[in-house]
Amino acid sequence: MPDVKDRHLLLAAIKTNANVIITNILKDFSGDYSANIGLVAKSADDFIADIIDLNHVKALEAFRKFVLN
Repeated sequence: MPDVKDRHLLLAAIKTNANVIITNILKDFSGDYSANIGLVAKSADDFIADIIDLNHVKALEAFRKFVLN
């Protein structure tokens, strides 16, 4: 790994069978080691955009609830 301080994050992802790591430091999780275990690194913005794309209605409802509370 480019940054050995991130090993615990990679190990947690492996332990929980995660498919995605959400990080804004994508360079630390790019490369063969992530791809070999089927792990994709996404920025927080991309992850949120993906969630919104899955269900626009629920995403808007959650956003409104968050803003109004």
